[in-house]
Amino acid sequence: MISWQSWAAPPAANLPFANAVTQREQMIQYLKESNQLLKEQNTLLRSGKLKVEIVEK
Repeated sequence: MISWQSWAAPPAANLPFANAVTQREQMIQYLKESNQLLKEQNTLLRSGKLKVEIVEK
């Protein structure tokens, strides 16, 4: 009897839809980044160091 074993990974399946788990992880990361930017913006607005200048065109 001949025995053969391969350690190669099977070819990736071409699924018709995106991986929902990966999409959720990416969306969570985007939301965390957005929340951090909003916190920084709120800190700037509350500090009173923001100067707004209106210029007419």
